[in-house]
Amino acid sequence: MVARVLLGVLGVLLLLPGVCSVVFMGMFGNDGAGILWLLWLVTFAIGWGGFVLLRKAWRG
Repeated sequence: MVARVLLGVLGVLLLLPGVCSVVFMGMFGNDGAGILWLLWLVTFAIGWGGFVLLRKAWRG
């Protein structure tokens, strides 16, 4: 039970960079993003890891 809670908390923390990237992509759009695409790709990968952890915590 404790492990599932810890996985859930860690998963939510890892989701935050991906959510933040989506917000900033919406605010600034694709105009002149340049190197930001690489940063967004990295944060989406971190967010994906959070999603996987949440899924594992939810399913047990």
